[in-house]
Amino acid sequence: MKLIGEQHEYLSEGLISMEDFLHEASELQAPQKPPPVRCEYDPDAYVEFRHPASHLHIGYHAENRWPLERVLTPVVFSLMIAKLYYSEAWIGSDEISHGHGTASLDYILCATKIECELLPEELISHAEKAQLVFR
Repeated sequence: MKLIGEQHEYLSEGLISMEDFLHEASELQAPQKPPPVRCEYDPDAYVEFRHPASHLHIGYHAENRWPLERVLTPVVFSLMIAKLYYSEAWIGSDEISHGHGTASLDYILCATKIECELLPEELISHAEKAQLVFR
């Protein structure tokens, strides 16, 4: 926090008042960082409405499980994290090698999603699908 250090120096040298220092400090915002996100696939732990076989954990609360209707591959999960949390780099990227040519990251994300298998019926009920489930 270089700016707060400079303001503290100004305060100690009498160049600004304590009120000015506190005002400047209150205006500072901590940089926002993406929350931790992890993907889990555990068919043995499946319990209808309680523990989806395939799900995302977003943040630190262990019980938040965002149900998925697919088993995400590491590639598609990584691409989604890059797109959602590093959008400036994603949008600014050039086409990259893919197959026998080049493609945009958005196209590659679409193409790799096809590799993510849908869960079999015994791992996601019709009732669960009626709730919010990411496909």
